[in-house]
Amino acid sequence: SGVAIDGIHYLTLCIKPVLYTMTTETSDEYFSGSDSIDLDAVLLGDAGGVKFERVTSFEKGIQELHVMSYTDIGEIQCLKLNAGGDDAWLFSSIEIAVNRPDPKKINKERTTSIKKNQQ
Repeated sequence: SGVAIDGIHYLTLCIKPVLYTMTTETSDEYFSGSDSIDLDAVLLGDAGGVKFERVTSFEKGIQELHVMSYTDIGEIQCLKLNAGGDDAWLFSSIEIAVNRPDPKKINKERTTSIKKNQQ
């Protein structure tokens, strides 16, 4: 609703931020961690996208939490990963949670490696 102050009408609309959580688990295999991957992760929804803070390294066998507060991007469609550094990373799983405790999980039957495209 609008409110008049000194003859001027105004309307305030607020969008509650949504909390997006990405939990990564690095494999415990030899050389699975990374010291210089410069990984960008973008979560894409049917109403927009949110980019997590760049991750520069991952430790072998460690689970890490990455959190971003943003406007609602709608129903999650995919997670885009782009490695910009000169190292590779072998992950066991990636979980995405949106303001709730029931995460959508990307989990391979085997570990999967991501590295920079060689052009």
